[in-house]
Amino acid sequence: MIAFDAATDGYKGTTDINALTYSHTCAPSASLYVWLGVASSRTATVTYGGQSMSLIGTETETNNDVYYLYELQTPASGANNIVITPSGTTVLIANAASYTGVAKSPKTVHTVGANGAFVTSLTNTISISNPDSWMVSACGFQRAPTASTGSVLRKNSASHNLSIFDTNGVIGATGNRSMSYTFASVGTQ
Repeated sequence: MIAFDAATDGYKGTTDINALTYSHTCAPSASLYVWLGVASSRTATVTYGGQSMSLIGTETETNNDVYYLYELQTPASGANNIVITPSGTTVLIANAASYTGVAKSPKTVHTVGANGAFVTSLTNTISISNPDSWMVSACGFQRAPTASTGSVLRKNSASHNLSIFDTNGVIGATGNRSMSYTFASVGTQ
């Protein structure tokens, strides 16, 4: 059975840098999974505990902010460093979440964005083929988000509002599944 393990964030201010390293600790489990959301204007190579993470999705906004999604199946447990090395200097913001009991790497990736529009809420909907699945989402906002319909906020990088949400349990049915987020005030996604 899938269970939430831990969430951490890394942030390197408004100054361009050429790497970001921070620690994330996974509980001992034979079926660990680490999921990482990165906000950056550059592509990057990412490792966790020296293991390469796979890029599984991107979302580009009209203001050229890009959100990258990475995964790693069966990482080492315990405290390990996440190392993000961009293709050039940039501001880096990242959130990681780990889960236990993940039998196989998830492959359904769907990105949604407001593309710089002023919004007070955002909904992400995907088609679920396995009722034992969880849905995990990373979102970047100019305002602090709040979990809404079908979601639990796991980590919000207070310095830049890059957030990780999940469904906090198995979805329980096939078909379309949505997670929604609301914002304290109008801002761009």
